[in-house]
Amino acid sequence: MPSLHAFGRRWNIASDDFVFPGLTDLFARSAWVFGSVALFILHNPFECDSVSWLPLVLIMLALNIVSGALSMALALLSAQGSIMNTQRRRHVSTLLYVRLPIFVAEMAWTVLTTLIAFDVFSNASHLCRISTGIRIAVVLELFLVLSTLFGFVIVFNPIDGRRMDRSMVDERLYWRRRLFLCKMGQDALVREAIDDIATLVAFYFVETDFVLSDIIAGLLLLVHSPTKCIPQSLGDVQNVSKQRPEWMEIPHCLELANRYLGFSVAVYGWPFYVLTNCACCSWCLLCRRLCSLSKGIVSEEIVVVADNCCACHQNAFMLRLDSHCRLCFLSFRNRLFEVPFAVLVDNKTRAIVVTIRGSASFMDLITDLSLSDELLECSVDVDSDPILRNDKELDGRGEVRVHKGMLRGARYVYETLMSNHVLEDLVLECPGYSLVVCGHSLGGGIASLLALLLKAKYADVRCFAFGPPGPVISENGIADTEHNTLSIVLGDDVIPRMTTHSIHKLKQEIEREIVSTDRAKYEVLIKGFFKLFIAYPFELHGRTAATDSDAVSTSNLCRTESSVTALPPPPSAEQWKNGAGIRHLRPPGHLLHLTCTDNKSVELCWIKHTALYEIQLNASMIRDHWIFNIEKALKKAAETYAKVEDEQQNEDTQRIFIA
Repeated sequence: MPSLHAFGRRWNIASDDFVFPGLTDLFARSAWVFGSVALFILHNPFECDSVSWLPLVLIMLALNIVSGALSMALALLSAQGSIMNTQRRRHVSTLLYVRLPIFVAEMAWTVLTTLIAFDVFSNASHLCRISTGIRIAVVLELFLVLSTLFGFVIVFNPIDGRRMDRSMVDERLYWRRRLFLCKMGQDALVREAIDDIATLVAFYFVETDFVLSDIIAGLLLLVHSPTKCIPQSLGDVQNVSKQRPEWMEIPHCLELANRYLGFSVAVYGWPFYVLTNCACCSWCLLCRRLCSLSKGIVSEEIVVVADNCCACHQNAFMLRLDSHCRLCFLSFRNRLFEVPFAVLVDNKTRAIVVTIRGSASFMDLITDLSLSDELLECSVDVDSDPILRNDKELDGRGEVRVHKGMLRGARYVYETLMSNHVLEDLVLECPGYSLVVCGHSLGGGIASLLALLLKAKYADVRCFAFGPPGPVISENGIADTEHNTLSIVLGDDVIPRMTTHSIHKLKQEIEREIVSTDRAKYEVLIKGFFKLFIAYPFELHGRTAATDSDAVSTSNLCRTESSVTALPPPPSAEQWKNGAGIRHLRPPGHLLHLTCTDNKSVELCWIKHTALYEIQLNASMIRDHWIFNIEKALKKAAETYAKVEDEQQNEDTQRIFIA
């Protein structure tokens, strides 16, 4: 930071990013030179009648030696100074100006030598017995040239880079152009959604001049920062004084959640089935069901929409169900704001279950990031929805805003269920059964909003959201979702914490670390990555800094509500650059946090939404979002609490006999 300015334009690379490319190029050219010299010495080409090969080899050797020397000088110069101290690297562009004509000459000579060595112009017999060696040498040289050209394409910025004085409008236009390839071949709705994503990205990069390596270095500095505040333990805030429905009480809710999470896994389809059942028997079962389908053995009671020609998704889903379940409706249509989902009857829990798939495609990613230009937080006004605006509980607490993409996905599921009379028929067929909606990740967010849509007709609807996204509903609507939604968060899961405010705060912390460090970027990258895997006392910060500490885990992440700075009301658009012009959306319902301890047990506690205001940077932030890890943690927690309950019952029985 800032990005390199050379040849009259800005590039997607900084002046301190040539250390590793320069050393790599030096190593490759040194290997080429020594290998070529050894090859010619071994074959003694001077015994040939002609020495016409000599100019070809000597010029290539000279070009590689000069290029290697320039690469070494470029790497040494690029390693000077800290990330922000560009003055000590001011001659990097000068070296690039010197390097360009040499590279052009090298490229031209390589092409000429290749044509000669492979008999394009004439017979290469004058190359004597070293013709094979020359061909190998020119092929390797051609690979070096193409690698350099590929690197040039990667760092080239066709839009002349970002300028520090660029406005929000210009920044949005810049990112719309960069995302142009994603819009090719898509309909108008998808193109509009991608433009919304460009607005989101522009919000974070307006008035900044970051390159990718700056962001990585800043993240490493932040992870290993000795001044990083260690928040208060979850144990200090676990007694959340809120009234919860009876079905949410532990351990009963663990058994239900464990049951419904299995349905959330099943709706991911056959790829997840194959991934999680790496055994011949499981694959044979799937193939056997596919063969049965090809013979016409199908169930007419199941309505299947948009499955593939072999019905792989349906059969994989059926293999995950036990004898207590009956699949009724299955849709794998996956377009923008249209997510796959399934409806089944679970006789074990006496429930009609609607399970919604999480993010598993490019369209799902667009749904996750969908924005509205007017509201800027992927949100829509509840009053604009024909169903939610009639909910007096939502309207009575002020303006409620929800995630735009998730609400559209929830409306798609709702309208599909209503148009096919799925729920009406099942309610009549299964009287006394409860209605449950569930989902993981994006599916959890959509499920929570679908529960709001269904609440007007089915007041006792329940929702289980596993690892739901952070921006789902505004604060005014959380109290209503707490009546029917249970959100389960595992460890340091980054998705429930990833809101626009938390990302903006992370950006500010990265900027602070980059500006304050006195280390070179290559040093930060090397030591930072090593410290992620090796417990070695590398110093990434100044000696005056406090004792370095490892990344903080969210087993101790939550702080009391009084320690969290209150968010200001949404200001005007002129304040966007300060991160205040975005509505603050939160995860839905009651939050149950699961923490895997060192002794392979699982700790549970109820947390407030303020506990998820900050992204925790550590190795488990992605791993804790995987649905398989959530499934393992829930099973472990359910087993642990079942054992505790059995022990208590045995103790009570013994006391009765003693009495």
